[in-house]
Amino acid sequence: MGDDLFQYALRLLSARAYAEAGLRRKLAHRGSPEEVEATIRRVKELGYLDDRSYGGSVNRCVNLLRQRPPPG
Repeated sequence: MGDDLFQYALRLLSARAYAEAGLRRKLAHRGSPEEVEATIRRVKELGYLDDRSYGGSVNRCVNLLRQRPPPG
């Protein structure tokens, strides 16, 4: 099951960025706590999951939205 969970994590992360807590919640529906933690560790080691990078992306998006003129 662990490899299936890892493949699922990769599919999720290929669609959009996740914070660690969000990905953990998604994975918890599909695997045991041990499998989830092993999968989280693995995707972090591979550089696919990084809360600092995720936070920077969110901040950039918020700043861009603030700079846009209001519609109309």
